[in-house]
Amino acid sequence: MTTTVASMLAARAEDDRPAVRDATTTLTWREAVRAGAERGALARTLRREGPFHIGVLLSNVPEYPLWLHAAALARATVVGVNPTRRGEALAADILAADCQLLVTDADGAALVEGLDLGLG
Repeated sequence: MTTTVASMLAARAEDDRPAVRDATTTLTWREAVRAGAERGALARTLRREGPFHIGVLLSNVPEYPLWLHAAALARATVVGVNPTRRGEALAADILAADCQLLVTDADGAALVEGLDLGLG
């Protein structure tokens, strides 16, 4: 039997123990698996032809592991985008990784505003 991240997550779908936590948020495994599945479903609807790379431009927030879950369930590859990069260097990183999607928050959106990321 092959164990995948998706199968390990599925095994936790009914688990009410803490899975993701920060100073203000605690999600159980049940909640995290469900949230990851929702994000994975969204990612699949946005998928285009070619390598399925999802760029994640987030700091260490609960949303980050949810997108790791989403990618596993959507059979995508996560590309961690370095939030210390700026301008054309940041755009070059995203373009080189061939991202179909870029997940970010308000801070990350400010970093990529006005950049040609080839995301369509």
